[in-house]
Amino acid sequence: ANGKLAYPAGTAAAVSLYSGSDTDTGIYSPGSNQFGISTAGTSRIVVDSSGNVLLGTTTNYADGGADNLVVGSTSVGEQGITIGASTSSQIRFADAAANTAGYILYNHSDDALAFGVSSERMRIDSSGRLLLGTTIEGEATADNLTIADSGNCGITLRSGTAAVGTIFFSDATSGADEYRGVIQYDHNGDYFKWITAGAERMRIDSSGQILMNCTSQIGGGYIQH
Repeated sequence: ANGKLAYPAGTAAAVSLYSGSDTDTGIYSPGSNQFGISTAGTSRIVVDSSGNVLLGTTTNYADGGADNLVVGSTSVGEQGITIGASTSSQIRFADAAANTAGYILYNHSDDALAFGVSSERMRIDSSGRLLLGTTIEGEATADNLTIADSGNCGITLRSGTAAVGTIFFSDATSGADEYRGVIQYDHNGDYFKWITAGAERMRIDSSGQILMNCTSQIGGGYIQH
C-alpha cells in the first residue's frame, strides 16, 4: 500500500529475494543496515552500514584509511583484481585540487608500468629496467637503473653514524663473489675504501691520506703504498 518492499533478512544460503527456485542465489541482509548478494549459497558482495563494499568477505578487516573497498578473505590463499584494456590500465588517486594527484598506469603499447605524482616520476619498462625521472634508459651496459633530472641529479646513501654505506659489484649469488668489487664509506672511521677481486686496494682516510694496498699510514706524505 505504501509502495515499499519488505523482506526477511535471510542468509547467504537461503536468500530473501531469488529467481525461480534458486533459493541460494539472490539478495539477503547479513546484519542491521547491511545489504548482501549471494550466489550458490556463498556471500559474494556485502555493503556494510558505513557504505563500504566487501567482495568475497563479510568482514571488514581493513585499516580504517583504506576500507571503502575490501576484496577477498584472509583465509583464502590467492586473490586479486584484474583490469583489462587494449590501451592502458590505470588506478588514479584524486583530491579536491586534482583528479589525478597520483596514479599507477600500465601501458599496453610498450608494456611499461608507470607511477605518477601529478606527472610520471618512475617507470619499469618491458625489459625490467627502472627509470626515475625519465622514460629513456641509459647506455646498454649501464641501463638497469637510470636516474634523470633537468637540474642537479644524484643518489644519497644514508647510514648510521657507526655504520657503512656500500656499493657491491657481484658476479654470483652466494659466497665471496657477491662482493668482488666494493666501494664503501665507513662513517665510524670516516674513510673511503675500494675493493677489487675481493681485497681492499685503496683507502682515503679521514685526513685525506691515500693508502694503496695498506690500511694505515706507514710514513709521511699523502700517498702510502
